[in-house]
Amino acid sequence: MSISTNVFAQSGTLQGKVVDVSNGEAIAFANVSIESNGQIITGGMTDFDGKFVIKPIPAGNYDVKASYVGYHTLQYKGVKIMSGKITFQDFKISASTQVLSEVEVKEYKIPLISKDQTATGGSVTSEEIAKMPGRDAAAVASTVGGVYSEKGEIGSVRGSRSEATAYYIDGVKVSGGASKSMPKSATSQVEVITGGVPAKYGDVTGGIISITTKEPARETYGAVELITSKFLDPYNYNLAE
Repeated sequence: MSISTNVFAQSGTLQGKVVDVSNGEAIAFANVSIESNGQIITGGMTDFDGKFVIKPIPAGNYDVKASYVGYHTLQYKGVKIMSGKITFQDFKISASTQVLSEVEVKEYKIPLISKDQTATGGSVTSEEIAKMPGRDAAAVASTVGGVYSEKGEIGSVRGSRSEATAYYIDGVKVSGGASKSMPKSATSQVEVITGGVPAKYGDVTGGIISITTKEPARETYGAVELITSKFLDPYNYNLAE
């Protein structure tokens, strides 16, 4: 039971509606597919009202495509799926007279106000993490507003004691030190909750730092990163990851 809970805790949901762009009428039984690097991860079909709900989806960024016979296929690139949250994305597709319909591609835009947002804080995705100078998940979390850090350590969240901050890795509660041992290359998403902590986290009086690791890859790969300061200072600081 605990395994199932952890899996769903680190997954998100995609919800929306597919309609005809000319008259706003719902399109029933339209196909909605979720893709990553050209491969279909999961998908679903709209109901009689043109609505769809797809879950669970591993946290990350995806290309989402809606298609139906006689209509142009519409694809949104970079749709962000967050752990334990619902991402809303509607599709307005237009009729096509061509046998082989072309695909219309649009960039996904993060809404200013999320319908599913009940807590304050922020989330950082793997694409954003790769561009950051920090070496671990704790350093990534310190970039979110309301998080105070000192010398690479999480000091406090919105002024609370450091002991009041709870850490989770893939839905499992861990000590704060464990978050520093998690390399950013293995991190898919870091979510920081600074206020309005959901009831599922219990009696947390500070903040929540939740780390989601990357899903197993379809192909075997590896990487080695070496960092040294021997050419810049006399300390010869070396790091291998």
